[in-house]
Amino acid sequence: MSYRIYWIFLLNFVLYTTHLFSQVPLPENGLKASQTSVYALKNATILVAPGKILKEATLIIENGKVQAVGKTILIPKGAFEIDVKGKTIVPSFIEINSSIGVKDFRKVREMSYPQLETGKEGAYYWNEAVHPEIQASEFYKPDEKAATELQKMGFSVALVHAADGIVRGTGTLVSLGKVSSEQLILKENVASFFSFEKGASRQAYPSSLMGSIALVRQAIYDAKYYGENKSLLDKNISLDALASQLDKPIFFLTNDKLEAIQVQKIAQEFNLPIIIIGSGNEYEEIRSFKDWKEPMVMPISWNTPKGMEDPYLVDKISLQTLKEWELAPSNLYTLKKNKLDFAITSSGTKDAKEFLEHLTFTMRRGLLGDDALAALTTIPAKIIGVDSILGTLEVGKLASFSIFDNNPFEYENAKVVESWSVGNREVF
Repeated sequence: MSYRIYWIFLLNFVLYTTHLFSQVPLPENGLKASQTSVYALKNATILVAPGKILKEATLIIENGKVQAVGKTILIPKGAFEIDVKGKTIVPSFIEINSSIGVKDFRKVREMSYPQLETGKEGAYYWNEAVHPEIQASEFYKPDEKAATELQKMGFSVALVHAADGIVRGTGTLVSLGKVSSEQLILKENVASFFSFEKGASRQAYPSSLMGSIALVRQAIYDAKYYGENKSLLDKNISLDALASQLDKPIFFLTNDKLEAIQVQKIAQEFNLPIIIIGSGNEYEEIRSFKDWKEPMVMPISWNTPKGMEDPYLVDKISLQTLKEWELAPSNLYTLKKNKLDFAITSSGTKDAKEFLEHLTFTMRRGLLGDDALAALTTIPAKIIGVDSILGTLEVGKLASFSIFDNNPFEYENAKVVESWSVGNREVF
């Protein structure tokens, strides 16, 4: 056989065998990934919404959404059935004040001299503590450890923002847990965030609460003027962003009841529907909040009695501290009694155990279970405009919920045993 005939034969053999074996699927190592998209959770106690509870009911999930919920519904053929008898399914709590995943977006610069002017180059605001152009979605990276702790509290959704500065930019609503990249960001630029804390800025101004109040007011005045005269003014990235945010939900972080009163005055001055993120001692000035029409965001964290077993230390505990220990757990009941709406945040509680203990103690102090559930689900969903997809377990909404070993609004020491986020299951 000549070399030419040999190479022609070899080439034809290779092409034929390549075509032949390309039609044969290659074997897969290990177990094939599950393709289940329909789940049926049966025999559960289901808190569908505040005031609506179903016993021995079934929840059908399909493609990450609630497909059906009820006591006498048919389970679709091929659905993956999970018996949760004795357990309670609760709509996902919505954390509205978190910075997980965006905590370290700015680094504090070490300086040995006072900085008078901004060191930020570009068409930005003259004070570095005012940066409304910051979007949390640009910096967010899932933090598995922090997310798991929130999930164990009952949260599978969180509104995260960059917790730095006086005008902080916009927050992003994210799914917690192990979800796909398409399910991670639920909604961008949901709300804007303010505070009286200068944060990482090294500019000398502001250096007091009075200065922070003045800077907030100046920034809002500047943004309003810029928005009305944009075509006549030079481009300013910060003011352009802030002007567009004044019609979004505005959250204002406070560290004391007196700061919250100052926020009320700013809201009234500019006719803005500001949502106050409180500190937990609003009960001390409840008369100042009785006419407040906007919902608030409240922590359930407080100092616990210490040193009471030592008679020498007891004499040194002030009456103010004793009254704080006594009344702080009743803050939410006091607000509700005065017809104030609020959402509950986990801010200030160190872990899931403390959060759930404080939730139970708050109800023991008079807050009704349905009111507590609403403060964790339907109220925050309505505040940020996502009540069409979150807040309850009604048909068509996202399958984001928690499974507790007991009803956390009726039993003490209830704990989360499973967390579902947009139909993705995690067992603890």
